[in-house]
Amino acid sequence: VRVSRRFARLETRRLVEQLEVRQADAVDVDVMAVDAVQVPVAPGPVHPEPAPEVPLTTVEAVEGKAAIALDERDPLAEALRKLTMIERMLGLKQLTDQALKDLLARLSRRDVEKEALAALQARVETLQSEKEQAEDENQVLLEALDEAQLEAEVGRIDIEDRDARIAWLESRLKAEGDYESGYLDVPDEFKASRPRSFAELLDRVDALPGVCFTGDGSEVERLNQVDTNDAALRVAWDAVLAMEDYVRARREGACQQGLDHYLQHTPAGYQTFPPGKFGETETGITMRQFGAERVFPVPTHVDPRGETVMKAHFKLARIGMATPRMYVLDGHPKESVIYIGYLGTHPTNTQT
Repeated sequence: VRVSRRFARLETRRLVEQLEVRQADAVDVDVMAVDAVQVPVAPGPVHPEPAPEVPLTTVEAVEGKAAIALDERDPLAEALRKLTMIERMLGLKQLTDQALKDLLARLSRRDVEKEALAALQARVETLQSEKEQAEDENQVLLEALDEAQLEAEVGRIDIEDRDARIAWLESRLKAEGDYESGYLDVPDEFKASRPRSFAELLDRVDALPGVCFTGDGSEVERLNQVDTNDAALRVAWDAVLAMEDYVRARREGACQQGLDHYLQHTPAGYQTFPPGKFGETETGITMRQFGAERVFPVPTHVDPRGETVMKAHFKLARIGMATPRMYVLDGHPKESVIYIGYLGTHPTNTQT
């Protein structure tokens, strides 16, 4: 796409340069036409027959102009030569007021043409930039739509499975003679309790044994201004619960492989998370160009430098053009903990 856009810009520039060349060619043609005009030059000195009392004043009409035969040292002859030279340089047949006005008008039109050409070029470049921006925004929206449709489909399947399980459990209650439990309100301890802000989310993470936040809290606070409807907050909390259960599953022997495998094959009784919203790594070009933005703090027993590269990440939400991320590091098999090194807006990649 980038190469295609570059060619489009070069093509635009080529078209403009062709217009400039044509304009320059038109000016050259005018100059050649001027040079082609044969303007008569006053003849050199004339030596008439001896007549000391009467100077030669013969006038010859050449192309409508008076060519006066005078001595070359005469001031009138010098003025005539200069006048002829000026007319030839300006491309004028006669040096009159109207001819000079027409010449100035032509020059003014050329200046206007140059200004119009510059304005056209600026307009084309603006439209090209707007088109590219619209293409980028459209691509983001299409990806967001695909993700939303996938999440909706996964959620619908989960609801269907849950409804089936509820119906099955209610049938067993009735078989045992318990006809009331299916209609009672769900006790508070069984209801989902979600954090109401990212600050509260970090407080809850501190209380979890299997998840540890090591990142910059100020980056997290910025999400409160972006995530106005708590879309990213809800997904971030679901990701935290899934990571906590992943650690528990590893500890209890229900899972022997990594986080990506756990999310795709979550054991029964453990918190799951949509696999499509988790990325196990980054592309090579992203790491080569922007890998420094994926280096986050960790305890020194994990890395003596106090920081390390984190590629695994959770895609939290699509909020306009923003796409918050949570970058994590799996401590297994050395220790049963997952480190959250970053929670904030999307770091730079090849698409931003």
